[in-house]
Amino acid sequence: MYKKLLIIASILIVSIFLTGCFKAKLKIGVIDPYKLLNNWSKYRQLSLEFQKESMKVNVRISNNPKSLSPEDKKNIENSSKKWEEISKKLTEEISQKAKDFAVKNHYDFILANTGVEYGGVDITKEISALLK
Repeated sequence: MYKKLLIIASILIVSIFLTGCFKAKLKIGVIDPYKLLNNWSKYRQLSLEFQKESMKVNVRISNNPKSLSPEDKKNIENSSKKWEEISKKLTEEISQKAKDFAVKNHYDFILANTGVEYGGVDITKEISALLK
């Protein structure tokens, strides 16, 4: 009888312990990338500069599409490559700030809210502040 009681008590203790272990909550942060970029002055400035360059080329093309010289084509290509490089650097900067924030504040995951319909803590303002 004593052995059965000890076994039952042990099973109960182990099950309570395991239940407590599996109930650990994940801390998830969510970022709104559109809001983040629109509030980031560095992005707005670079984006505006790129748009101005693109507009100049577009005006020349629309005025006379057949007169597009090889140099114009090369400028368009270079401009696109330049924007890709800038975008990559900006994305890396955002990612690094988000990682630093996650480590400092003990977040398990940081997600863009574009695919998240429910849950998580919106940390867009915090990351935006780190980018200034």
